[in-house]
Amino acid sequence: MNNIIYVIGGSDSRNRLRSFDSFDPSTNKWKTLPPLDVGRSDGAALAYRNRIWIFGGFDGNRTLSRVEAYDPLTNTWTDMPSMIEPRSGHCAVLFNGKMFIIGGFQHGRSTNTVEYYDNGIWKSAPPMSAPRSNFDAVVVDECIYVIGGHVSEESIGHCEKFDGEIWTPIHYLTKPIAAGAAMFIEKPPHVAKLLGRLS
Repeated sequence: MNNIIYVIGGSDSRNRLRSFDSFDPSTNKWKTLPPLDVGRSDGAALAYRNRIWIFGGFDGNRTLSRVEAYDPLTNTWTDMPSMIEPRSGHCAVLFNGKMFIIGGFQHGRSTNTVEYYDNGIWKSAPPMSAPRSNFDAVVVDECIYVIGGHVSEESIGHCEKFDGEIWTPIHYLTKPIAAGAAMFIEKPPHVAKLLGRLS
Protein backbone atom coordinates (compact mmCIF):
# COMPACT_ATOMS: atom_id res chain seq x y z
CA MET A 1 0.00 0.00 0.00
CA ASN A 2 1.31 3.45 -0.93
CA ASN A 3 4.41 1.77 -2.44
CA ILE A 4 5.44 0.57 1.02
CA ILE A 5 6.10 -3.03 2.12
CA TYR A 6 4.65 -3.96 5.53
CA VAL A 7 5.68 -6.90 7.75
CA ILE A 8 3.29 -7.77 10.58
CA GLY A 9 3.82 -10.06 13.57
CA GLY A 10 5.19 -13.59 13.17
CA SER A 11 7.45 -15.68 15.36
CA ASP A 12 11.12 -15.59 16.33
CA SER A 13 11.00 -19.33 17.22
CA ARG A 14 10.41 -18.49 20.90
CA ASN A 15 7.62 -15.89 20.99
CA ARG A 16 4.74 -14.63 18.91
CA LEU A 17 5.62 -11.10 17.89
CA ARG A 18 3.75 -7.81 18.13
CA SER A 19 6.24 -6.13 15.83
CA PHE A 20 5.16 -4.08 12.82
CA ASP A 21 7.72 -2.76 10.33
CA SER A 22 7.68 -1.09 6.95
CA PHE A 23 10.19 -0.93 4.10
CA ASP A 24 10.40 1.97 1.65
CA PRO A 25 12.07 0.82 -1.60
CA SER A 26 12.76 4.42 -2.59
CA THR A 27 15.01 4.98 0.47
CA ASN A 28 16.09 1.35 0.99
CA LYS A 29 15.27 1.67 4.70
CA TRP A 30 13.19 -0.19 7.27
CA LYS A 31 11.05 1.68 9.79
CA THR A 32 9.58 0.43 13.07
CA LEU A 33 5.89 1.22 13.43
CA PRO A 34 3.47 0.93 16.39
CA PRO A 35 3.17 -2.73 17.49
CA LEU A 36 0.10 -4.91 17.41
CA ASP A 37 -1.90 -5.10 20.61
CA VAL A 38 -1.57 -8.90 20.57
CA GLY A 39 1.43 -10.85 19.28
CA ARG A 40 0.52 -13.43 16.66
CA SER A 41 1.83 -15.73 13.98
CA ASP A 42 -0.03 -17.51 11.18
CA GLY A 43 -2.41 -14.60 10.61
CA ALA A 44 -3.56 -13.18 7.28
CA ALA A 45 -3.40 -9.56 6.14
CA LEU A 46 -4.91 -7.29 3.49
CA ALA A 47 -4.78 -3.65 2.44
CA TYR A 48 -8.37 -2.39 2.30
CA ARG A 49 -9.83 1.11 2.26
CA ASN A 50 -6.51 2.78 3.11
CA ARG A 51 -5.84 0.56 6.11
CA ILE A 52 -3.72 -2.52 6.82
CA TRP A 53 -5.87 -5.29 8.29
CA ILE A 54 -4.69 -8.41 10.09
CA PHE A 55 -7.05 -11.28 10.82
CA GLY A 56 -6.78 -14.01 13.43
CA GLY A 57 -3.60 -16.01 13.93
CA PHE A 58 -2.07 -17.88 16.86
CA ASP A 59 -0.82 -16.11 20.00
CA GLY A 60 1.11 -19.09 21.35
CA ASN A 61 -1.78 -20.40 23.42
CA ARG A 62 -4.92 -20.04 21.37
CA THR A 63 -6.25 -19.38 17.89
CA LEU A 64 -7.60 -15.85 17.51
CA SER A 65 -10.71 -14.35 15.95
CA ARG A 66 -9.45 -10.84 16.68
CA VAL A 67 -9.05 -8.30 13.87
CA GLU A 68 -6.89 -5.16 14.03
CA ALA A 69 -6.55 -2.40 11.41
CA TYR A 70 -3.71 0.10 11.02
CA ASP A 71 -4.33 3.62 9.72
CA PRO A 72 -1.16 5.20 8.23
CA LEU A 73 -2.66 8.68 8.60
CA THR A 74 -3.01 8.42 12.39
CA ASN A 75 -0.22 5.85 12.85
CA THR A 76 -2.49 3.78 15.11
CA TRP A 77 -4.04 0.31 15.32
CA THR A 78 -7.77 -0.03 15.96
CA ASP A 79 -9.72 -3.09 17.06
CA MET A 80 -12.28 -4.02 14.42
CA PRO A 81 -15.20 -6.47 14.72
CA SER A 82 -13.91 -9.96 15.43
CA MET A 83 -14.42 -12.70 12.87
CA ILE A 84 -17.22 -15.20 13.38
CA GLU A 85 -14.68 -17.96 14.03
CA PRO A 86 -11.07 -18.07 15.27
CA ARG A 87 -8.54 -19.00 12.57
CA SER A 88 -4.84 -19.49 11.94
CA GLY A 89 -3.09 -20.68 8.81
CA HIS A 90 -5.98 -19.22 6.77
CA CYS A 91 -6.08 -17.02 3.67
CA ALA A 92 -7.51 -13.55 3.06
CA VAL A 93 -8.41 -12.14 -0.37
CA LEU A 94 -10.29 -9.17 -1.79
CA PHE A 95 -13.18 -10.43 -3.88
CA ASN A 96 -16.09 -8.46 -5.30
CA GLY A 97 -15.04 -5.47 -3.22
CA LYS A 98 -15.17 -7.39 0.07
CA MET A 99 -12.62 -9.07 2.35
CA PHE A 100 -13.01 -12.86 2.33
CA ILE A 101 -11.39 -15.05 5.01
CA ILE A 102 -11.04 -18.67 3.98
CA GLY A 103 -10.35 -21.93 5.80
CA GLY A 104 -7.54 -22.26 8.29
CA PHE A 105 -6.95 -24.15 11.52
CA GLN A 106 -9.39 -24.00 14.43
CA HIS A 107 -10.50 -26.14 17.36
CA GLY A 108 -7.68 -28.63 16.69
CA ARG A 109 -8.46 -29.25 13.02
CA SER A 110 -8.57 -27.66 9.58
CA THR A 111 -11.85 -26.04 8.54
CA ASN A 112 -13.74 -25.47 5.30
CA THR A 113 -15.66 -22.41 6.56
CA VAL A 114 -15.56 -19.04 4.80
CA GLU A 115 -16.65 -15.59 5.94
CA TYR A 116 -16.59 -12.07 4.54
CA TYR A 117 -16.74 -8.51 5.88
CA ASP A 118 -19.73 -6.48 4.73
CA ASN A 119 -20.25 -2.93 6.02
CA GLY A 120 -18.90 -3.63 9.49
CA ILE A 121 -20.46 -7.08 9.87
CA TRP A 122 -18.92 -10.52 9.34
CA LYS A 123 -21.17 -12.86 7.36
CA SER A 124 -20.85 -16.53 6.49
CA ALA A 125 -20.19 -17.51 2.88
CA PRO A 126 -20.63 -20.98 1.32
CA PRO A 127 -18.02 -23.39 2.74
CA MET A 128 -15.34 -25.03 0.61
CA SER A 129 -15.96 -28.63 -0.40
CA ALA A 130 -12.83 -29.66 1.53
CA PRO A 131 -11.28 -28.34 4.77
CA ARG A 132 -7.76 -26.95 4.55
CA SER A 133 -5.17 -24.87 6.37
CA ASN A 134 -1.74 -23.58 5.28
CA PHE A 135 -2.87 -23.32 1.68
CA ASP A 136 -2.80 -20.66 -1.04
CA ALA A 137 -5.56 -18.47 -2.45
CA VAL A 138 -5.64 -16.12 -5.45
CA VAL A 139 -8.36 -14.23 -7.32
CA VAL A 140 -8.40 -14.80 -11.08
CA ASP A 141 -11.12 -13.95 -13.63
CA GLU A 142 -13.70 -13.10 -10.95
CA CYS A 143 -13.18 -16.34 -9.01
CA ILE A 144 -11.32 -17.26 -5.82
CA TYR A 145 -8.97 -20.21 -6.35
CA VAL A 146 -7.73 -22.21 -3.35
CA ILE A 147 -4.76 -24.50 -3.85
CA GLY A 148 -3.51 -27.44 -1.82
CA GLY A 149 -3.09 -27.16 1.91
CA HIS A 150 -3.03 -29.30 5.01
CA VAL A 151 -5.74 -31.48 6.59
CA SER A 152 -5.66 -34.39 9.07
CA GLU A 153 -1.86 -34.10 9.39
CA GLU A 154 -1.40 -34.59 5.64
CA SER A 155 -0.70 -32.28 2.70
CA ILE A 156 -3.31 -32.33 -0.04
CA GLY A 157 -3.37 -31.60 -3.78
CA HIS A 158 -7.08 -30.76 -3.89
CA CYS A 159 -7.97 -27.41 -5.53
CA GLU A 160 -11.26 -25.61 -6.06
CA LYS A 161 -12.69 -22.26 -7.14
CA PHE A 162 -15.50 -19.99 -5.90
CA ASP A 163 -17.51 -17.82 -8.31
CA GLY A 164 -19.42 -15.93 -5.63
CA GLU A 165 -22.12 -18.58 -5.32
CA ILE A 166 -20.67 -22.09 -5.33
CA TRP A 167 -17.34 -23.88 -4.92
CA THR A 168 -16.30 -26.11 -7.80
CA PRO A 169 -13.40 -28.62 -7.66
CA ILE A 170 -10.74 -28.13 -10.33
CA HIS A 171 -7.80 -30.26 -11.46
CA TYR A 172 -5.60 -31.59 -8.66
CA LEU A 173 -2.04 -30.38 -8.19
CA THR A 174 0.63 -32.65 -9.62
CA LYS A 175 1.51 -33.55 -6.02
CA PRO A 176 0.24 -32.65 -2.52
CA ILE A 177 1.52 -29.24 -1.37
CA ALA A 178 0.97 -27.32 1.87
CA ALA A 179 2.45 -24.02 3.09
CA GLY A 180 3.55 -23.11 -0.41
CA ALA A 181 3.05 -19.81 -2.23
CA ALA A 182 0.92 -18.90 -5.23
CA MET A 183 0.47 -15.75 -7.27
CA PHE A 184 -1.29 -14.61 -10.42
CA ILE A 185 0.37 -12.20 -12.84
CA GLU A 186 -2.04 -10.71 -15.33
CA LYS A 187 -0.64 -10.37 -18.83
CA PRO A 188 -0.27 -6.65 -19.59
CA PRO A 189 -2.25 -5.52 -22.68
CA HIS A 190 0.91 -4.52 -24.54
CA VAL A 191 2.50 -7.98 -24.34
CA ALA A 192 0.37 -9.41 -27.18
CA LYS A 193 1.35 -6.52 -29.44
CA LEU A 194 5.01 -6.96 -28.58
CA LEU A 195 4.90 -10.70 -29.28
CA GLY A 196 3.15 -10.00 -32.57
CA ARG A 197 5.95 -7.73 -33.66
CA LEU A 198 8.57 -10.32 -32.75
CA SER A 199 6.90 -13.19 -34.59
